[in-house]
Amino acid sequence: MNGTPVGNAYTGWSGLAPPACIAWSDHGLELTLQIPELLGLKRNDGYCLLHRPPVRPTFCFETVTHPIDACHMPGRLGLRTLHTGERLMLHMEWQFSRSPGQTHP
Repeated sequence: MNGTPVGNAYTGWSGLAPPACIAWSDHGLELTLQIPELLGLKRNDGYCLLHRPPVRPTFCFETVTHPIDACHMPGRLGLRTLHTGERLMLHMEWQFSRSPGQTHP
C-alpha cells in the first residue's frame, strides 16, 4: 500500500447499498463499509474522503456530512452547529473478508 499519496473526496455515496469496498489484492482481503443510518435520517449526504500517505501501509477512510470547504460555501451545506452538551454520532459498519477466489488462510 506504500506509493503515491492519495487525498480524494468523493460525492454521491449514499453510505447504504452498495457498500464501499476497498480491496487489498496482494493480501487477498476486502473491506466493505456502510452507514446504516445518519442522524436518524437513514441516509448519508453522500460524502467520503480517502487519504493514503506516501509511506507506511496505512489509509484513512472518513465519511463526512458535508462537501470539502463547506464552511466557506453559501448555506454551509451539510454542516451543523453543535451547542454546549450536544453531540453528533455516526454509526459505520466495517466488514473484512477474503477476496472472491482467495482460498489461502
